[in-house]
Amino acid sequence: MEKTFNSKINIEKIVIDYLLIKFDTQKRSVYYIAKVQEVLDENSEFRVTFLRKYKKGLRFPDIEDVAIINKIDIVYKLPEPKDLPGTSRMADILKFDIEFFDYDIQ
Repeated sequence: MEKTFNSKINIEKIVIDYLLIKFDTQKRSVYYIAKVQEVLDENSEFRVTFLRKYKKGLRFPDIEDVAIINKIDIVYKLPEPKDLPGTSRMADILKFDIEFFDYDIQ
């Protein structure tokens, strides 16, 4: 059974975690899943690597997509992802035990 988000997650204690990130454009909000690579500036900025949708999960792109984000861009701290069973190609795909219905994950 997949879980929903817990809105009371303490983002003050972020280390090497997975996050749901929100970027607002002029027309809409865009959401990404990212993994924290490094905590910068006393836990208010983070160097992250973004994941991309792939089949029935997420994976890191072949060309690393790295950015610096601010704490205000973080929507949720996510639980550890599950690895999908199967071939070595499937081992690169991550799945979170959460439904992202309300978010258009990129």
